[in-house]
Amino acid sequence: MVLATLANADDWQEIEEFGRYNETLLKKYVPLENGIPSHETIQRVMPSIKPEVLEQLQTLWNGLLEKNEGEKLKNPVYRRKNDEGERE
Repeated sequence: MVLATLANADDWQEIEEFGRYNETLLKKYVPLENGIPSHETIQRVMPSIKPEVLEQLQTLWNGLLEKNEGEKLKNPVYRRKNDEGERE
């Protein structure tokens, strides 16, 4: 979820799509034995994650960027936002 958000995913469906698009690469770092969860599951689970865990994920992301691994992640739903924050 954190990586998808950093890649400009704005809603639960975009987060799911980001995960499916990058599943192979994400499996190198996260055990996804059941695959990418649905957007409904992501939405249901996110409120139960402690802020400390999200901080650890941010640290992991920073480490990936330092190794240029973050550059490999692609967001298929990324579209530039205009000044009002709307997708173009």
